[in-house]
Amino acid sequence: MEIRNVEIKLAITDAGAGRASIQSVADGPPSILHQADTYFDTGGSSLLKLRRESVDGGAWRASLISYQRTLADAPEPSDIRLVQVEDGDGLVDLLSHALPVLAIVRKTRELYFSGQTRIHLDDVERLGPFVELEVVLVENQSEADGRRVADRLLERLALCDAKPQRASYRDLLGAHARAAPA
Repeated sequence: MEIRNVEIKLAITDAGAGRASIQSVADGPPSILHQADTYFDTGGSSLLKLRRESVDGGAWRASLISYQRTLADAPEPSDIRLVQVEDGDGLVDLLSHALPVLAIVRKTRELYFSGQTRIHLDDVERLGPFVELEVVLVENQSEADGRRVADRLLERLALCDAKPQRASYRDLLGAHARAAPA
């Protein structure tokens, strides 16, 4: 499956206020996802992760995800390839045998929708709360239009304490680990 989207990530300090803002623009109640993303060093420009997740307390499922994205101050598109896998634990074991593991990111995600935008309220282990917007681009929709959708939604959310983040959770965890006292 190929997905094109425009993403914005924001660090926040008050998850309760973030939740209230998101609920004010969301199309309905959230799904609650528990996720563990294992990132592998492929030696190339694409990122590779195996995501294991449980939705609303259900059975665990897994996806292998390859993606490329540009880090910029403004929302930029991501190019994502995703395939569902049957044996997530077996695949993470196999990939860990062949490739170095860069990081494991564990989080609880409240997944909301607002039109074509997925809104995540994430509680990331060792990092805290974040809000992510993913504007999923439809066929023939330009990246500029996706950025406009994201910007309008950000205005409506009015997250006072939000700090834009360019880095992925994987990179933020690496920086966090380097900054932690030994």
